[in-house]
Amino acid sequence: MRPPSIDLIGSLMPETVPRGSALGGAESDAVVVQRSLADPAVFGEIFRRHAPALHRYVARRLGTADADDIVAEAFHIAFRERHRYDADRPDSRPWLWRIATNLVRRRHRSETRAYRALARTGTDPVMEASPNGPSSAWTRPPSPATWPRPWRACPGATGTRCCSSPGEG
Repeated sequence: MRPPSIDLIGSLMPETVPRGSALGGAESDAVVVQRSLADPAVFGEIFRRHAPALHRYVARRLGTADADDIVAEAFHIAFRERHRYDADRPDSRPWLWRIATNLVRRRHRSETRAYRALARTGTDPVMEASPNGPSSAWTRPPSPATWPRPWRACPGATGTRCCSSPGEG
């Protein structure tokens, strides 16, 4: 099951979320991450603060569809590894951006390997998937036998209408 779209979540939040001590008494990311060790639901605050900006960052590199997956995976990794977070760093954005950047790099490497493997085969799987062979649907016009009966009877028919109205010709 896919997580809800980050864009939808982001549209419900302010564009910028104040950070750490600039909140005027609000907890820094480090405190929130440390509290989440005892109460995992608290980690949602980190997501609320940083998911929209992280999604925009990844979307500029991969597109919106892939960004949804990368951001979800980045927060999953961050949640799973939150016990390793350096509590001396009040802002978790560099940590989250590093995780997301590594995932983007991994995605690029994976795609590059896949494209190189396809290039070595000498075939295009999209074109090979056509039931009539490679590119047959785009290079050959339909056979006159498949044309509608009025078009076949029309002298000089080309597969498009030769008559201006169905009753003519």
